Amino acid sequence: MPMSSNSSIIFGIYAIICLVVAIYFFAICLGNTIYIHKNTKKPLLKNGPKVSVLLPARNEEKNLENCLNKLVSQDYQNYDIFVLDDNSTDRTLEIALWFKKNHSDKVHVIQGKSLPADWNGKPYAMHQLVQAADGEILLFTDVDTKHKKSSVSFAVTNLILNDVDMISGYIHEEMETFGEKITVSSMFLLSALVVPLFLNGISKFNFFSNAIGQYIAVKADAFKKSGGYEVVKKVTTEDVFLARNMKKCGFKTLFIDIKNQCSCRMYEGYINSVHGIGKNLFDFLGKSAPILFLVLSAVIIFLVIPPFFIYFAEGFPFWIKSSLFFSTNFQILTWFFLLYDRGNDIWISILYQLIFLNIVIIGISSFCRTVSGKGFQWKGRTVS
Repeated sequence: MPMSSNSSIIFGIYAIICLVVAIYFFAICLGNTIYIHKNTKKPLLKNGPKVSVLLPARNEEKNLENCLNKLVSQDYQNYDIFVLDDNSTDRTLEIALWFKKNHSDKVHVIQGKSLPADWNGKPYAMHQLVQAADGEILLFTDVDTKHKKSSVSFAVTNLILNDVDMISGYIHEEMETFGEKITVSSMFLLSALVVPLFLNGISKFNFFSNAIGQYIAVKADAFKKSGGYEVVKKVTTEDVFLARNMKKCGFKTLFIDIKNQCSCRMYEGYINSVHGIGKNLFDFLGKSAPILFLVLSAVIIFLVIPPFFIYFAEGFPFWIKSSLFFSTNFQILTWFFLLYDRGNDIWISILYQLIFLNIVIIGISSFCRTVSGKGFQWKGRTVS
């Protein structure tokens, strides 16, 4: 049955919005990718300013040995490693002390203090590491990361040759299960599809600055002048807000491609992935229920639903169906391009609706767990 004129206008506006959103995502993805690769330098500098690699570890006996084996074998000359045992209940401290004994010129071990009530776990661990370190450059990383031998050199090279105060970027995210693939992929949404990172260098707004906590390198003096981790002591998405605070304080930040230097299987399995992303999502939106509701509603209306109108709705004018068709294919193309560039499975791109629908599930979970006070269990602590 043909649509009425009023319905045609309403669905026509809807189809155009869907197409505009899809084109925007593609344009931002393309612009960000060009920007990221243009500014990424090869690891040329093998000696120079002292680097302190900072490694917080809480119940990490499974990952710590492998991580430290990679870090003590770097091809950069002037660096050391500070490991903080964050009150672990497993063999983390024992492993760290073994490396200190056998690599006394490189590895320092700190016993973490009890967590104050006004701090979150990771920011407080990193704060203690920053206080202990003496490097001109600080490299923040996680125990579950795997570093190539040029990783430290890469950090120094990109800070110096790009003349910036902070670098961060995408490492290679290892995703083994289907649940991980549709969940961890959603972390690309902000930095790859929504925020035009390429405006960071020409704009004074700190919104365009971004960082991923798995790999952040900063000039120590600039970081301490910005307030360091004290300004994000109770923030779950501390990495993003660290970058924005650096920018706010007048320092230069840069987001680059780190996938050839560092990799990580961030979460194991679907449930862990949902909880891992979920503990950050509501916090990132300022713990505002109205904003979360608007974001999740927009995701459903403009990103999840459109393809269904193409195949299951009759009576649409050709131009409306065409707009919805092209918006769907632009989304697939965008995710294909993004996943290819990140070195992940490109076939996931045809399931982009599932990625967005999963974001809705994560958002609802994040909201319910936060407002109920239940929070998320992470490394034996409750994060809310």
